[in-house]
Amino acid sequence: MDIKSKPKYLFPLSNREKEIINYIIQGYDKKKIAEILCISYHTVNTHFKNIFVKMNIHSLPELMLKIFRD
Repeated sequence: MDIKSKPKYLFPLSNREKEIINYIIQGYDKKKIAEILCISYHTVNTHFKNIFVKMNIHSLPELMLKIFRD
């Protein structure tokens, strides 16, 4: 599933945040996402924090529920 194709996606996420969520859905961890995107682990971690704040969630399971339930 690609988050960009989700028609009712209402959270104000940046393109990079959406890209990171797509890698999360594919099962990649933060370290691998950083390698793929050629950015630091800390940058990926900052994106994770921003995603959680914007979506008002506190864990990866909550993220998956929001993505696949809506």
